[in-house]
Amino acid sequence: MSKPRKVSNVLWDNRVDRILHSTNALERRHLYLGRSQAYGYPAYLDRKLLHLHAWIHGGSGSRKTSLSFATLITQLIAGESKRRRDWLESLPQGDPNEEKDERCSVLVLDLKGDLSLAQNCYAEAKAAGLPFEMFTNVIGQTSHVFNPLNDIHLGALVSANQQCQTLLQAMSAEYGAGYGPSFFSAMNEIVLLSYMQKFGTGHSFRRLYELLSNESDYPGLPSDWKNARHLPALAGRLAGVHPLNFDEEDLRARPEVAKNEIRLPDMLRKSKVVYFFLSPAVEKTSVSTIAKLVLYCLFAAAAKRAADAKHRVYIFIDEFQLVVSANMTLLLEQARSMDLSFILAHQNVGQLKADRGAELVDTVESCVGFEQAFKVAGVREMERIKELSGNKSDYAPSWDDESVRWNETIAPRLSVNDLIEASAAPFTSLVRFSEGSGLSQFSGYWQPVVGEFHIAEDEYRLRQRAGWPDLGPGAITVEPIAAKPHPYRRRSPGSRDES
Repeated sequence: MSKPRKVSNVLWDNRVDRILHSTNALERRHLYLGRSQAYGYPAYLDRKLLHLHAWIHGGSGSRKTSLSFATLITQLIAGESKRRRDWLESLPQGDPNEEKDERCSVLVLDLKGDLSLAQNCYAEAKAAGLPFEMFTNVIGQTSHVFNPLNDIHLGALVSANQQCQTLLQAMSAEYGAGYGPSFFSAMNEIVLLSYMQKFGTGHSFRRLYELLSNESDYPGLPSDWKNARHLPALAGRLAGVHPLNFDEEDLRARPEVAKNEIRLPDMLRKSKVVYFFLSPAVEKTSVSTIAKLVLYCLFAAAAKRAADAKHRVYIFIDEFQLVVSANMTLLLEQARSMDLSFILAHQNVGQLKADRGAELVDTVESCVGFEQAFKVAGVREMERIKELSGNKSDYAPSWDDESVRWNETIAPRLSVNDLIEASAAPFTSLVRFSEGSGLSQFSGYWQPVVGEFHIAEDEYRLRQRAGWPDLGPGAITVEPIAAKPHPYRRRSPGSRDES
């Protein structure tokens, strides 16, 4: 087991500490991005723009994680540290109409399994005195347990139908419009709802898989059961993930594990860091489904947010393309009103197209307040950024026998050459804000910004080879489990049929 240690980048620490402990409430609202490549002044991100969601993209190895995700997460966690909160309490009371410093939690959905980022979140949470919870599907590693079927918010939903809809959307068992897709979506809903009404929801996916696999357990029409055969396949994938399948009986037998169970609604009430280390090399399909379960469970909890649940949740999703689906549009569009902020990262724009034709490029572009591009490559990517960079006037001389004339031409503010040079420059990215807000005043144009590692670069590299975070006695060791349905039984001749 590894213990957190931090080898500081002193200059970065000083800059961020000055923002966090500024006596100016407006300045405290910002996060440090780096410095302008052209002019050298600092580049700040107003949290109000981050509330509108953020979009980070760039090729593999472009330092998206180390220069963007890690630095933003570190600053958000540091803002919740006991030291800073005590300092804020000591400030003299100012204007009662002055905006108060927000409270927040951080949720990371790491869909590529980056151990250096996990170690960074672990170290920063421990340094800030915040609870750190971690879930993984990697066999042999330690994990806290997470069972969305047991989660508090499911019981708080008004009806079994709402609970059923949440699970269907999370498992991508709703296929969209059209005669064929809508028919099988309806079959999935009818069958799952029937099981939930008969057997309840306080179980595990292992138990759900057993129920869905047996025709004799189904209380409805046999034809409906046969038309919903995709459901047991989806439940079977989740039934094989060990830390996802601790039901109430299992938790009663292990109180220490129950005490540390990941409960997503808690993030709305108190500051904490929750990390989902989901390695697609193990099970790509299960990784996508687990991530969607997390998002929809938190979304449902935020929709029923209690009066004391005032914390904003910043949701970082690395390899966002793995959860792209048509129903993600609803999450992105409605999350802002629920104090949920998404920070999305992936490699290129072309990945925002799901297998069933869900095109999220327009949705993401219209929803985000902050965009950051690393290592711009590819014709589509370059053309898009060039078009969004705006235009400028250039003047070129021409001569005749008697005079010199200056001819005006209109050209993009950032040419292809500019983009190539910015992409090749070390630690440089292009940033764009949807609007001027606070100290973020680039007026909607793309600007090259030079970022920094928040810790010594050698230490960041070491964390990629470090041991697993020490999760304490409340964690389990992930074991391989086989999901086995009960022996198949047909209905008895006297059971209900289609007639």
